[in-house]
Amino acid sequence: YIDGQDPVQTQDIENVRKALSVCSDEILAHAPIFYIRSDEGHFKYDHFGETGIASAHYCNSIPRKICLRPYNIYESTIWHEIAHLRADTLSGSEAVRELYWRWEKIAGSVYGKSDADCRKDGLVSAYSRKNSGEDIAEFYCHCMQKLYNQWGDWELTANPYLKTDSRYLKKFELLYKYKFFTDEQYAKLKPLFWP
Repeated sequence: YIDGQDPVQTQDIENVRKALSVCSDEILAHAPIFYIRSDEGHFKYDHFGETGIASAHYCNSIPRKICLRPYNIYESTIWHEIAHLRADTLSGSEAVRELYWRWEKIAGSVYGKSDADCRKDGLVSAYSRKNSGEDIAEFYCHCMQKLYNQWGDWELTANPYLKTDSRYLKKFELLYKYKFFTDEQYAKLKPLFWP
């Protein structure tokens, strides 16, 4: 469902549809509501010691709401934000706590550091360093890009630690356990992480 008062490019809507068309049933079961809005004030943030304007965010003030800025809507953005939604709306708060607890146990103390090469810490991108929520969203997004983006995902593919650092495989298996991925997606991605 897409709602919003701003004029929307046809391409923006098509990108949302394309991204959702490959998501697991469990992710789609929460029926995300997409608001496309251009008021920059809504997208201002001041957290983690940074300020700026985001292109999208999971708007936790309204359940299942993902806000997007027009002309900045890409499949990768949808996958990233919908991963936040899935992680935060698992059936029951105990499941949410368990996912984050397990993820942080696998990751170790890697968040908040400023090391240049995040890959050696089991992270798929520098943005993953923010916290476990961003790490989950980035991991899912990069896996989906690897499967469905016409250019693949060079950050994931070029990562020399994918098969040697067990954290990658453990994170991948954990997302599969919580049904972020379909069985078919799991089978296609699994060789990336197995030694």
